[in-house]
Amino acid sequence: MFVNNRINVYVRRYRHDPRRFERSQPRTHKGGGLGVWSCLSNYGLGDLIFYDGRLNSSEYINILDTHLKSAYSLFPKRYRDKKMFQQDNARHHVSRKTQEYIKKPHITILEWQASSTDLNLIENIWSIVDKKLLKYLLKNVDDLKAAMNTIWNDILIDTIQKLYKSINNRLKEVIKRKGLSCNS
Repeated sequence: MFVNNRINVYVRRYRHDPRRFERSQPRTHKGGGLGVWSCLSNYGLGDLIFYDGRLNSSEYINILDTHLKSAYSLFPKRYRDKKMFQQDNARHHVSRKTQEYIKKPHITILEWQASSTDLNLIENIWSIVDKKLLKYLLKNVDDLKAAMNTIWNDILIDTIQKLYKSINNRLKEVIKRKGLSCNS
């Protein structure tokens, strides 16, 4: 049985089903995995940045140093001085090393509650990508990267702007629910 709780997909394969092997696709487990970082603003999506395995503070800082300044180009010039950077409270985000790096003048952090995925707009974008990936036959990591890039580039600016417009209602819902998650 396969369960993917992020998008509520359940598949049951019965032992005596003669076609059970043709109805499934094999998976390769090599350990580690493929990680992806990106960002968004009301004006568009940043590039997908792929990395191997788990992310540590040094690698995260390298990603920010290499890609965050260029991501700010998503903003119209009149807003570039007013931008804020929001991240969740993953270990590599809150480490002492990362916090020291973030003190640099070009990064202003928007404080964010841990585990608030219902308010984290990039999580909504990742959910869209996850759902669309189900339509692809992925045989290897290169196929996965190519599919993700295709899906990423097909996400409309209207989708992103609707997410941004929904944030006030999401915040009101969380307040109404006394900090519990909402279903926005």
